[in-house]
Amino acid sequence: MADQLSIQKSISEATDELESSQNGDLPLQFRRMIMSKLGPGLGGGSPPSRTVGYVRRVRLAIVAVEKSAPIWKAALPDDRAVDDALLLAHDVMTGAVSAKVADSNRAALWTYCDDLSFDRKNHQIPALVGYAAAQVIAVALWDPWGGDPEDDTRTDRDLDPDEFECSFLAASAWSGGTPWMPASSPERREEYWRWWLCAVVEVLTRS
Repeated sequence: MADQLSIQKSISEATDELESSQNGDLPLQFRRMIMSKLGPGLGGGSPPSRTVGYVRRVRLAIVAVEKSAPIWKAALPDDRAVDDALLLAHDVMTGAVSAKVADSNRAALWTYCDDLSFDRKNHQIPALVGYAAAQVIAVALWDPWGGDPEDDTRTDRDLDPDEFECSFLAASAWSGGTPWMPASSPERREEYWRWWLCAVVEVLTRS
């Protein structure tokens, strides 16, 4: 109960941040705090211990990208790369596929999205969904957002592209670009993040 109260407090603080945001963004520090409070990180050992916090973060990552997946499907209706990546992340979470295979597929999807972005300019926004799906696999492999948020004070803009968090990429696709892109939509971005905060509650309720 105490953990859920703490998460609710962080969700309330994040909602207040959205209310005052000029560009509809939910900064990384708020998302990190919420994700860390979902529970303990991926445990050590071989195979690693799949904690409840880890499982929640993988599930949240999957639904975060499912939200924006229609953007990919509208542009590439016969391309199952995003669906396959999300299924792969689930299989990593359950131990049904090896880390080596999953990481190889993650890297291949990232390269594929690079090619889409550079070779087909009208696919740059859909490619963000593909990048997001690749990062969901990263969550399943390494649980990078399960640590103490006090240890990392970077913002989204401080990160290298291959460090972007999957929901940030999904939100960027939903809003037509990153928060620092003038053509992107603050209204759509805020809509996505309000949905994401509700998704956090749903993940908690189902676990």
